[in-house]
Amino acid sequence: MKFRGQSLRVLVPALFTAWLGLAGETIVVPDDYPTIQEAIDAASDGAVICLGEGEWQEDLVIRKSVTLRGLGIGKTRIKGGEEGWWPVIEVRHTETIEVLIEEISIIDGNNGIWVAGSSRVRLSNVVIAGHRQNGLVIWGNAEVDLLTSIVEMNRNDGVVIKDFATIRIIDSIIQRNGDLGIEVEGSALVVLKGTTISDNGGFSCFLRGQSQSTITRCLVRSGVLGIAISETAYAVVTGTTIEGGEYGGLYLQDKSQATIIGSKIVGDKSFYGVSILDFAEASISSSLIADQWLYGVVVQDSGRVSIANSYIERNTHGIILADSAYATLIGNQITQNRKYGVTLYEPPCFNVETFFSGYIEGLLNTIPGILEPGGNLGGPFCSALPYELAFLTTSVGGVLDVRE
Repeated sequence: MKFRGQSLRVLVPALFTAWLGLAGETIVVPDDYPTIQEAIDAASDGAVICLGEGEWQEDLVIRKSVTLRGLGIGKTRIKGGEEGWWPVIEVRHTETIEVLIEEISIIDGNNGIWVAGSSRVRLSNVVIAGHRQNGLVIWGNAEVDLLTSIVEMNRNDGVVIKDFATIRIIDSIIQRNGDLGIEVEGSALVVLKGTTISDNGGFSCFLRGQSQSTITRCLVRSGVLGIAISETAYAVVTGTTIEGGEYGGLYLQDKSQATIIGSKIVGDKSFYGVSILDFAEASISSSLIADQWLYGVVVQDSGRVSIANSYIERNTHGIILADSAYATLIGNQITQNRKYGVTLYEPPCFNVETFFSGYIEGLLNTIPGILEPGGNLGGPFCSALPYELAFLTTSVGGVLDVRE
């Protein structure tokens, strides 16, 4: 199968480092001003506002380039003030401003932080926790770096990215939020690297719209589902572990696309490892899909999958292909599944009246039977005519084309 994946547009420029080029004044709160907002209002562009130890109950509005610097997340806290929808910190401007917030806990507001317009914000060593709505919301053309930080225990979503916004989340933790860990909409760009997204009430990551995401060396754990991709969103997942979602690890629908490289999708009573529906497409290589309660990989409707040099093991069914699915299988180890290695969704494998009407090609796969080492307990294949799939294990390969 020729994977029709897009190439990511220059996904996220490097971390912006020319922070606050102006060597501005230093303001100390509460020594120079009693409140943080008064200090912000009085500050010139590039000012550094230093917060002492303690807790401030304020809702802040930032419309200029400044730094807010605390003494550490356990020492400096900003707590939400007003009732309503306003966040604890709002950064918004139609022109480019650069804001650095570091070593501070932002807690117990209606929303944690909003970033909008053309603002550029770096959040370093912060905690965003306990908000009645969302933790961090970014929209417009805003650009945010979230570094070595924690977003947790917010009632709705942990992080929301919309419109044409960009976020880089590096070495951070997004956990125990009431609904989604990370929600990406519109044409947003997202980079996740070295980050843990775990134990959220809904999906760990929900990627939709025309968004583009790269997920590298992350741990995505528990929740209802690991990563869900819909509409025309595209994701590249590399060196990442997805484990223990209630329903599954990776779910693609509509016309979404994903490239999975060198990753692990492992279950803990999950229904499936990878599910591909509608016209969605996935390319999976050098990966492990294991220990799912039902299916390692299931492809249905007109979904397309390419799986190469991967291990699919210890599931009930290794791979299930239904409807008009299109699959390319090359050089995989499909072993130790409790029923079959590769199954077509048709009688006698399932109590249905319809037959598979798609396309399968492949070669050089190891798919042992029950009496062979690492055998699949039901046998290597299940279809109306199991021998028609035998080419998948040969060196020359072959094709099963039953498209209407």
